[in-house]
Amino acid sequence: MRGVVIMKLQRTFILTLVCLFILGLGIVSATEPEKIYPSPVRDVMATTGEIIAVDGDKVTVKGDGNYPVATVIVTDKTLLIDGKDGDLKGDRALKKGRKVTAYYSSKMTRSYPPQAEGFAIVFGKNNEKQGKYMHVEKVTPSENGESVRLLNSNRDIIVTVSKDVYEDYQNIKEGDRIMAWYSIMTMSLPGQTNATKVIVLP
Repeated sequence: MRGVVIMKLQRTFILTLVCLFILGLGIVSATEPEKIYPSPVRDVMATTGEIIAVDGDKVTVKGDGNYPVATVIVTDKTLLIDGKDGDLKGDRALKKGRKVTAYYSSKMTRSYPPQAEGFAIVFGKNNEKQGKYMHVEKVTPSENGESVRLLNSNRDIIVTVSKDVYEDYQNIKEGDRIMAWYSIMTMSLPGQTNATKVIVLP
């Protein structure tokens, strides 16, 4: 009987500790709001694969991504970019069979394949040597002033850009379109990485 009482007391003690721990986490969260990032959203969509059709200003890409097949509408604002060095390309680069990553608006038609305005088409295989296109939603300078942290508009990646990587890093602003090259990324959300190269796009 005495043993049963002791076990009940132990369970009560453990439950009390668990409750205190949970309350403690709540207090920490409430006192550090600056470390809480908005939930990820779908702003810039992407499909990586190859061009299967070019019809006037419409380029259809088949592969992997937000949509396995997507038709990107190329406008005067759509950038055609070499994924290796970041150089801009002309319309002649849009050929069937080319390996690309198409970045496009989340405002899509309900047709098949869905159609959307293209932000950028990046040429080349999607690997570690390939630059990634993104929109900058938030810029946070570091405490020592030698770098900035860029949160993309999808809110799922934070890229740290140092002065050694991009000389005019302090001039990067919210709303900019950039190409960023990086390799290792944390498993956190948002994922965090250090840029090895950055280009601010026109």
